Amino acid sequence: MTIVISKSIVYREIPTGLPIPDQHFQVVSTELDLDDLALEHGDFVTKTLYLSVDPCDSPDSPLADQRSKMREPSIESYNSAYELNKIMSGGAISQVIQSNNPTFRVGDYVTGGSTRWEEYSVIRRAQASQFRNTTDRIHQVGLPLRHWLNVLGEL
Repeated sequence: MTIVISKSIVYREIPTGLPIPDQHFQVVSTELDLDDLALEHGDFVTKTLYLSVDPCDSPDSPLADQRSKMREPSIESYNSAYELNKIMSGGAISQVIQSNNPTFRVGDYVTGGSTRWEEYSVIRRAQASQFRNTTDRIHQVGLPLRHWLNVLGEL
């Protein structure tokens, strides 16, 4: 039995001004047994290494504008609003730690604009197409991972 504590960021309240961490967001810890995940064909598990917490990505970015998602769902925008009491999402670099998917092998780096803001994520086959295996590109360039979410842009 391999138990980990996976922390996640939950969106709790719509800010009227600047977001306040303990008021608008909550860190939630969940116990996860990595040996008891029952991965089906196409599923994989990632450990989040870096999150992109950009206040204003460009409107055509797959990451969308984090701040503009913190609004009433009834307000129209180019992206969907965050849902209250749900784990937030955005761009990230994660590493595969378990896999039952031939595209994503253990040790591979993956990126995705809709990565849940949690330390460990179970990615089901239906969601796998939202992620890219970027291992080869990371190794070819040879720069630290953290650079891929800022100066180099997301893979």
